Amino acid sequence: MAVMAGWTRLWHGPSLPGWWAAQRVESRPAARVRRDARADRVRALVAGGATVTAAAAQVGVDPSGAYRYLRPESRAAPEEEHMPTLESGDLTGLPDLSGHRVLVPGGTGAVGEGVVRTFLAAGADVLVPTRSPQRLAEFREVLSDAATDRLHLVVHDYTTFAGAADLAEQMVTRLGGIDDVVAPIGGWWAGRTLAEIDEADWQGAFLALATTHMAVLRACLPRMSGRGAYSLVVGDSATTPVPGSGLVSIEQAALLMMQRVAAAEADGRTGRDRRRVVALVLGPVRTRQVESGDASWVSAEQVGAVAVEMAAGAASADQLHLGGRDKADEVLSRLRASRTADAAVAR
Repeated sequence: MAVMAGWTRLWHGPSLPGWWAAQRVESRPAARVRRDARADRVRALVAGGATVTAAAAQVGVDPSGAYRYLRPESRAAPEEEHMPTLESGDLTGLPDLSGHRVLVPGGTGAVGEGVVRTFLAAGADVLVPTRSPQRLAEFREVLSDAATDRLHLVVHDYTTFAGAADLAEQMVTRLGGIDDVVAPIGGWWAGRTLAEIDEADWQGAFLALATTHMAVLRACLPRMSGRGAYSLVVGDSATTPVPGSGLVSIEQAALLMMQRVAAAEADGRTGRDRRRVVALVLGPVRTRQVESGDASWVSAEQVGAVAVEMAAGAASADQLHLGGRDKADEVLSRLRASRTADAAVAR
């Protein structure tokens, strides 16, 4: 693993309230009590006629966690069952991305971890900016043997236009260019209706995150080599209103339109000027987080595998919907078939 010397800027990005902030370390018995109490509240609300997303918002948990609470085995399972690990997934059959230079802002997050692992497995050089030296060390430990010398961890603030531009320029200077960007930036917010939010909610849950995404896109697109793709990761809350988490739906919908505009503006360009901008629209995702794990959900590494295929192939896509494991496998099969066909034509 390489740590970029001289990149000492610290993350001053938005804090992530609600369920995300609640992922702090707790004793296991205390954590079980908290989970069981939340599960009981979600079940009671759903039994009373509330939708799962509405119940999740009222309890203050991510909708994917709420869906798990509805499973019969979600209460008082043995300790080991509350500590799932990120599955390695089937990383066979990945295209060779040796020489690809990939930026993954948000790479230290739950979904981002799977993306980083998969690109490293494909042979790419992966640069991950993170908020602090401590977080950098923690992420390196999480990745363990996957943290090869092709992983470049830097401490850098990319949440502003100037900060993102500096990050992109330094990547070009130090790695020679940017071929791909995968942006799983963000988190969950819940607890208030739109009529109840205050300016701090608006600034933190909407404006700060939308600004970060815009800053990264405008900094990286002009500097990309033309042989890869810009993959924006959003949730299906972009198209599905989530009562009590409306700021998330609004922010994700704005990002989806940002991707569509960027793709339209790049339409028709060729060669080094070519830009493929795609949205990966996710349902609930299996990660290392305690609240996740349903076998039918898309895994973080499946998300990474789709991004790898977009990087390696020439397929044009606007939005790829990865609502579950089977849907992700279907998308992967389609992208792999397209890549194989293109390679055959090239020969």
